[in-house]
Amino acid sequence: MANENVRETTTSMPRFSIVTPTLNQVAYLSQTIESVVGQAGAFSIEYRVIDGGSKDGTVDVLRDWEQRLAGHPKVRFSWMSEADGGQAEAINKGMRQARGDILAFINSDDFYEPGIFQVVADRFDRYPDRLWLSGYNRIVDPCGRQIQRPIFWYKNFWLHLNSPAVLRVLNYISQPATFFRRSAYEIIGPFDEGLHLCMDYDYWLRLSKFSKPIILKRIVSNFRIHPGSKGKTAFCDQFDEELRVARRYGRGRTSIVLHKLHNDLIKAVYRYIKGSEDFDCQP
Repeated sequence: MANENVRETTTSMPRFSIVTPTLNQVAYLSQTIESVVGQAGAFSIEYRVIDGGSKDGTVDVLRDWEQRLAGHPKVRFSWMSEADGGQAEAINKGMRQARGDILAFINSDDFYEPGIFQVVADRFDRYPDRLWLSGYNRIVDPCGRQIQRPIFWYKNFWLHLNSPAVLRVLNYISQPATFFRRSAYEIIGPFDEGLHLCMDYDYWLRLSKFSKPIILKRIVSNFRIHPGSKGKTAFCDQFDEELRVARRYGRGRTSIVLHKLHNDLIKAVYRYIKGSEDFDCQP
């Protein structure tokens, strides 16, 4: 459980600070932005998009949104575009400037469910001793249609158990569906910029040392698989990096052996699923 010194509530108009790292994802970026700034409820939103120097029209989209959101009473939108060292560095750039009570990052090809921020704020207020929250995450194709339903239910099964020991064996936390308090970020610090695929898993393991997450048993977000996504092209490398992360926090050989066995099984399943995927639509 969290130390009493980091108890925190989100009463009196909480502020969300959301960061979106992006690079050449103009086809999906506006839907991501809309899913953030279109949230309604008793809160304000501080939203930063950190672009790694895209050459596909991303900057034009960001300028357009900056104009559309100028003077918005509850949303403060900002962006920057410059070369960086990867996703974790981009996230850290945004987080260093964040001043909100509730923090999260969402990639520029994913999107939130409507109305979910108010649910998240209410749940944090209900559980003041918990530092973070995670919920269900739907996997979708380029057109936003749900795919990979067995994986969706598999991750939710382990999420319901909410066990730090299981988390060291497999990553059941869905990144887009996860939020954490400012006090958690102050304790844990920035994301590891030496990681390029599993910086989120490393962060969840660090957070789990201080607090179990609040489990929100409803769909929070949508994770998009498309021909250019890491989830489509780099899943084997992702699981290899995940195992290296697990070795940092494993308690004895057993958890590492189980993690490796699980990774080998999931890689085989993913090779079959992703080899048979045929996206018949364009965004």
